[in-house]
Amino acid sequence: MQIFDITDPAAPIKVGYYDTYLPDNHNGFAGNWGVDPLLPSGIILVSDVQSGLFVLEFDYSPQSICEGDSILFDTSFVSNQDLYLTNTLDSMGYVDILVMDLSIDSNSYSIQNISISYSDSIFVGGAYQSTEGTYTDTFLNQNGCDSIVTTNLTIIISYISEYNTDKKLLKIVDVLGREAKFKRNTTLFYIFDDGTVEKRMVITN
Repeated sequence: MQIFDITDPAAPIKVGYYDTYLPDNHNGFAGNWGVDPLLPSGIILVSDVQSGLFVLEFDYSPQSICEGDSILFDTSFVSNQDLYLTNTLDSMGYVDILVMDLSIDSNSYSIQNISISYSDSIFVGGAYQSTEGTYTDTFLNQNGCDSIVTTNLTIIISYISEYNTDKKLLKIVDVLGREAKFKRNTTLFYIFDDGTVEKRMVITN
């Protein structure tokens, strides 16, 4: 019995076989004459003229690894998505075909821009940061592979102007610029020694 991968019908690949008649190869009627590979269990039934019924299982389980990783196949590590095949000897000295259908799960990447006050800090890059810069963290995505998050951190600096409460009043003028004294219900302008001018009106009944 021989098993072929016909994913590409124009280039079938032999991925397994089982010899039910071991004595020799000849142009006779010995060996396997019937195969049933369609059972729901995946079991393969093989009928041999001389040896009777064989119940076989084809182990063709796919493997997946994360981007940048590798996996041991036979005697070497592989890291590319492909169908790998090789021959080896089993414990009885018979040739086995090892098959591995390897797929690659992708890592995920994202970028976030965060701004904080100059007096604050945020946990990125594995520690609390209060300095502008670019930081990287690695988590796990839904496939169990790396989820790499890059954070661009910006510090917002606030300037607070000191309000001068010690300024001195130089004079009071009216809307025509004439020096005046305090008077209720009248618009007056208060001129201070720091150059500021305040418009005031005290309203009373």
